[in-house]
Amino acid sequence: MMNCPNCYTKIPDNQATCERCGWPDLAEKTELKPATPRSKQAPSMPMTGKQRWYHFIKALFPLLFALVPIIGIFTLVSPKNFTLIPLLIVIGLIVAATYFNKDLHDLVNSVVYVESDQLLKVDRFYGHKGSIIYMAFFKRLGDFQVDQEIYNTVELQSFYRVMYSQKSKKLWKVKLESNQAVLDNVLSEKQISYSPNEGVQGVGQLSLNQRKEIIVSIVNFVIFMILIYLFLGSYIKRLLWNSDNASIGIIVSSVILFIFLNLFKGIVFQVIDFITGKVESTIDTFIDFDKRHSNPGVEYTAKFQKLGKVSVKQQHYLELVKGEKYQLFYSRWSKIVWDVQKINEKSA
Repeated sequence: MMNCPNCYTKIPDNQATCERCGWPDLAEKTELKPATPRSKQAPSMPMTGKQRWYHFIKALFPLLFALVPIIGIFTLVSPKNFTLIPLLIVIGLIVAATYFNKDLHDLVNSVVYVESDQLLKVDRFYGHKGSIIYMAFFKRLGDFQVDQEIYNTVELQSFYRVMYSQKSKKLWKVKLESNQAVLDNVLSEKQISYSPNEGVQGVGQLSLNQRKEIIVSIVNFVIFMILIYLFLGSYIKRLLWNSDNASIGIIVSSVILFIFLNLFKGIVFQVIDFITGKVESTIDTFIDFDKRHSNPGVEYTAKFQKLGKVSVKQQHYLELVKGEKYQLFYSRWSKIVWDVQKINEKSA
């Protein structure tokens, strides 16, 4: 028994073609073309039973997470007092648990995508309790969490055939791309220049897109605090009012208050930057990334000589080089970096 080189499904020895994707006949007739930002749909194939089961289990957790406060609302609120507000909260929880449930979207879609892309970088980050998170960054497909074996064996700048689930960014397989026609197609693709922060041309005002990013952060903070209140509000009140468990209630409240104040401080700084609307500029030397306080795939904490720790985006993470000087365009209070431009030493 062998594995299909196209979709990795097992093929019996007495079978000449893959039942799932039709390899090698289908592979010869339909070349796998890498998707570009202009592509309508990437090459796909049906999920296996194992892949469906994985997404089913993962999709259950957000649904169960939302089910707890919903049960609490129906238990604590009597039918007579069940007004519009509790109803809206229940509906909001159901919508959030389904809309933001990426594994549920992949399960409903029930296909995996197979594309060829160039591997730019692999790195490891540190999660909670010292856990290690291995990440791989591809040129067009972006970031994927990988296991240690892939981290240790992949070759940078090489082209790989990547099998993945689109919404959850679950990576199923990576394999060196051996199809020369596909490689030629990838290399001949016209590259689209990167311009992540339109409107940043020096010291000036925040663009509309940058203001939207700040608004999204503020809204997420408000939603997070509402969820904390729904989940833990009544529990903490009972602990504080119960003399036997008052000390536990004080400890829990102190921890939540500490988290709240840290998050609230960042939100206040973002609100100030939003109101002032200023984008400042400075030239600074990049030192390194703080891999213990970065959120891979979302934002990265970079350390500069003068500015100290600032928040940068994934594209900046891929471009920054230790010891090099860069011109940074950033918001003063929240220290969000909007754009990074390398300084040419000859012209500096």
